Amino acid sequence: MRNVDLEKVTPMMRQYLETKKNYEDAILFYRLGDFYEMFFDDAITASKELDLALTGRGGGLDDKIPMCGIPHHVFKNYLSKLIDKGYKVAICDQVEDPKLAKGIVKREVTKVVTPGTFTDTDYIEAGSNNFMTSLYVRDNSVSITYVDYSTGMLLSTSKVFLNEGSRDEYIDLIVSKISPKEVVINSDAERYFDKSVLKNYINEKNIEEIKNKEYLKHLSSELKDELLNSKYRENISLEILLNYLSNVSKTKLNHIVKIADINLEQKMILDENSMRNLEILKGLNSNRKSGSLLEVLDYTKTSMGQRLLRRWIEEPLLNVDEIKKRQDYVEEFKSDFILLDDVRSILSSIIDMERQMVKISDNEINPNEFNALKGSLASVMELKSYLEGSNFKNLNEISYELKPLYNIIEEIDSMIVEDAPVKTVDVKFIKDGYNEELDELFRLSKDGKKFLIDLEAKEKEETGIKNLKIKYNKILGYFIEVTKSALDMVPERYIRKQTLVGSERFFTIELKEMESKILNAHDEANSLQLKLYDNLIENFKKYTSLLLEVSEIVSRIDVLQGLAKSAIENRFIRPELNEDNTIIIKDGRHPIVEFKNRDDSFIPNDTILDMDKNLIHIITGPNMAGKSTYMRQIALIVIMAQIGSFVPAKSCNIGIVDRIFTRIGASDNLSKGESTFMVEMKEVANILKNATDKSLIILDEVGRGTSTFDGMSIAWSIVEYISENIGAKTVFATHYHELSKIEETYKNVSNLNIKVKKDGEEIIFLRKIVEGWTDNSYGIDVAKLAGIDEKVTKRAEEILKSLEKTKDLNVKVKKDVVFEKSLFDVKRDNFIDDLKKLDPDSLTPREALDLVYEIKKKSGELND
Repeated sequence: MRNVDLEKVTPMMRQYLETKKNYEDAILFYRLGDFYEMFFDDAITASKELDLALTGRGGGLDDKIPMCGIPHHVFKNYLSKLIDKGYKVAICDQVEDPKLAKGIVKREVTKVVTPGTFTDTDYIEAGSNNFMTSLYVRDNSVSITYVDYSTGMLLSTSKVFLNEGSRDEYIDLIVSKISPKEVVINSDAERYFDKSVLKNYINEKNIEEIKNKEYLKHLSSELKDELLNSKYRENISLEILLNYLSNVSKTKLNHIVKIADINLEQKMILDENSMRNLEILKGLNSNRKSGSLLEVLDYTKTSMGQRLLRRWIEEPLLNVDEIKKRQDYVEEFKSDFILLDDVRSILSSIIDMERQMVKISDNEINPNEFNALKGSLASVMELKSYLEGSNFKNLNEISYELKPLYNIIEEIDSMIVEDAPVKTVDVKFIKDGYNEELDELFRLSKDGKKFLIDLEAKEKEETGIKNLKIKYNKILGYFIEVTKSALDMVPERYIRKQTLVGSERFFTIELKEMESKILNAHDEANSLQLKLYDNLIENFKKYTSLLLEVSEIVSRIDVLQGLAKSAIENRFIRPELNEDNTIIIKDGRHPIVEFKNRDDSFIPNDTILDMDKNLIHIITGPNMAGKSTYMRQIALIVIMAQIGSFVPAKSCNIGIVDRIFTRIGASDNLSKGESTFMVEMKEVANILKNATDKSLIILDEVGRGTSTFDGMSIAWSIVEYISENIGAKTVFATHYHELSKIEETYKNVSNLNIKVKKDGEEIIFLRKIVEGWTDNSYGIDVAKLAGIDEKVTKRAEEILKSLEKTKDLNVKVKKDVVFEKSLFDVKRDNFIDDLKKLDPDSLTPREALDLVYEIKKKSGELND
């Protein structure tokens, strides 16, 4: 912002500049009457981002202050757009009545809104969390905390000590899982976040200041007690985050009442690659929920349930007893269709109570939303009664967790009218009989308006002035308006108030006396009603902990019934669980492929993975035949089983898996100078470093990014390493048919392949996994299916036939298609001698093809 001489600006602009000094990193919304105005660089930025007209204020023609504004009653629409673009916005409001102000109206920043603290439910995604993270890294220590301010969910770790490699993986796992919109970090933590995340920096001096615990006065009593009496007492990232939130929110953080542990050891770890490759939350093609496992399982009816389901899917359980408990709930819901449908109907009437509690904490809930909360609490009580009366032990138990809420419901019902408005000014929304003084004031205000209507009719009749009007404005109050053409009919008792071009304005003693009563009653009624309403909000803050607990239980019920509904709709069965490290799936199906192609019959396949001869499967077969689908379905079925879901199979017995690793597809990281093959090798390195004998590894075409011999050697060595050093259950799809020979040496490696039927020139994919291997990838047939020009595929067939004749590697080149001369048209004796030494019978087709390329390269060098 340009330097401005404060002595030469207006008092209002001086007030603006003094306020802006404390919020240099934010766009300042400065309230002026009915508008929020922005000035200087803020105006230039906002006008561009919000497509607003940029104007000027004060100064000469060439020295105007850039300025733009938005109407205050629609400011949230503009605010949401700035927040979505990653900006921080400070809201500066008028904090005194302009009519009572002596001099310039007092203003102050009442709230700072950021991407991590934005809570407007009209603009944030209902079924997703909106996370903010605090990360403090110093040498080998890590402290990390994250919060969803919009729901009050807070998770943290105590200080963790790790070596550099483990530290980076630990942080990356958490950061990639929560995808924060905003972070508070020290400089050592900056590299873990990309440019799309809003960053707030903290230094050691700031941390020392934070340790004076000033932020504690903004916390709920429950959270304060937990901080002062727990292991989180000296958690730097937690202190940093709570201090930042208290400064931003400008209010007490009543809706944050407890801290949960970030504990990776108790959940299956799914890293970013696995989440993406397996399409856990987003489809690869859609980059959204469509085409994902989340879409298959999401039959929830509440926003709270949607968010909890996402967390369950991201964090499958490791504890068998906990998984079985979830299965029991799903089984009970699934076994009674009528009960399930009734529960779903009740849940559909429950609003997002977590986010309503944030509105109460921030004093932003309106009367209509209070009524919606009342209706939801009544539905919760209906749900409790319904589950209590069921014939199922587990559903009875969960109903007992829901505490009675009738007194809370009555508190709202006794005060707020049924058809409550959204606004709280100029309309009565508190029930008659709740407060006698309020009723009397509104009666006076209402009767006064009737008096004015009657007075206008009486004056018209007495004066004979038919177009006489009684009007009101804020400056003059109430007055009688008469046009110039009727001035000769105005009686002497009318006292002139104002002269206009076409009319005169008057008042009478009677009108003046009534004006005082009407205006005072109106203002006093509004003031008293707002005071009573504020008392209701403050009183409700004491229920925060209880209502958030109720929200959590309702969310759990919603997810469990949703999993039951998914099982019914998608023909899933209850899997068994074991601790023998064995995965046995009979007629397994890919849940996402089947869900998206309901009209097509899905070919099921069996799976056996154990710690003996079926530890590692090497799968060969053509592209398009279903290798990747088969491998992914194994991983997805395991994930579904460990979140407590039923699975797509005829029968299933799952040994608990601690991590799932995937190396699928090709991608690069050019910004870091990493090729596709380098990225692939780094992913494999991560797998070999972190996999255990409890892990499941999915490898698809590892080694294809380099030359044939290099790639095959790496792939071969990887299989051997997993077999000898890790002992992880592994499924490895490859076109290196030579890897099938590993089975002869390693008894825990077995070969599988995809059945294919060749009918004349047509290839038919049977999608069936069988034992054994194949040395035919049917690449040319797949090329034909893809629509490659017939000239190319026919020529490829000629070359392939020549290469497969092990005694004749001499490919006869067609001059009009590819080459200008024969590969063997070489004159040098030593090169001919090399060729004579070759033993064609010892070469595989792939080795022969590599040799052809080498001959071509050498022939070019010799002819040069």
